[in-house]
Amino acid sequence: MVVDPEFNDIGKNKAKPKTGWSWLRWLLVNPLLWLAGCHLLMTGSPIPLWQTDSLNHPIFVKQVTEKALILADGRSVSLPFIKRIPKNDPVFFTALKQGVEVEKDGEVVGLITIYPYCGNDPYRWRTERINLSHLVGYVDPDGIDDAIVPAEIIKDLKENENRSVDRHGLPFCLVTGVSKVRQIFNGVNERPNPVRSFSVDP
Repeated sequence: MVVDPEFNDIGKNKAKPKTGWSWLRWLLVNPLLWLAGCHLLMTGSPIPLWQTDSLNHPIFVKQVTEKALILADGRSVSLPFIKRIPKNDPVFFTALKQGVEVEKDGEVVGLITIYPYCGNDPYRWRTERINLSHLVGYVDPDGIDDAIVPAEIIKDLKENENRSVDRHGLPFCLVTGVSKVRQIFNGVNERPNPVRSFSVDP
């Protein structure tokens, strides 16, 4: 056997080539994994989330009266369960900015962006479809048609809802408040021969 005099194998003590990966791991990857872990523990998701709903056939609102929305296509649309639309409410107008969708049953839907106020919510923001009748019932209970919804229920909505707003100008309890109004209106619909106040004029 011929031995190469220049060959030198040091086995386990052989030095490993240095790379930039270790620096990258400590400076970038490890901090990201640490942040993702903290976010996962707090919210249940390793990364921030967002949600964007849309309208299928949006139509812009040209004018708002106390009785109806005047749409860009010329139609005059009233809101079920609502006798008076809040013409000057900023939250209601926020839901009209991207247009509205008129469904077959007469319900009118808009879009509203909700920002979480709880640090445990994985969503940074959510743009959701919102029933405008339910929204009006929450922001202005006096606008609910008391010929359909009992007056004592309307009074309860007025007195027991927190309408303090966040830095975006939206009520903190918007989602739960609108959900409560939806349950009330659904209960009215389940009564025998319910009466609903809405119309769509061409």
